Amino acid sequence: YIFPKSIVFDRQDVNKDLTGNILTSRGIMMIAACAITDGDKLQPPLGVAIFGRNLNKALVDKIIETTKTNVTLLLPEQISKDSYLSKMQEEVLKSENGHYSIAVTSDSLLGYTLIKDIFNKPIGMFRMV
Repeated sequence: YIFPKSIVFDRQDVNKDLTGNILTSRGIMMIAACAITDGDKLQPPLGVAIFGRNLNKALVDKIIETTKTNVTLLLPEQISKDSYLSKMQEEVLKSENGHYSIAVTSDSLLGYTLIKDIFNKPIGMFRMV
């Protein structure tokens, strides 16, 4: 994802920042990249600032605390090893909104949301109960 001439480094338009996710050997990382220029964005880019934050257990726990929803982060390796999760990923991929829900009881849902990388490729899912 991050190499010379990649879309992460291509910040020639100082008004166009890049935000998204990438899959690393340590899991999913949320990234943001922006051109380094003067405060008024009048000068051509002098470089690129890239920021990243791992989507780790602590961050998932914060999501759980904030949303009051049981959330599980599912990575590609977990999904590919489990036929049910693979099926759910296929259902999510078919949906237009990147989400698929199943009624568990009359008042609860089981939902899956796709996580895509900066190239729009699936790199994981959230399961929410």
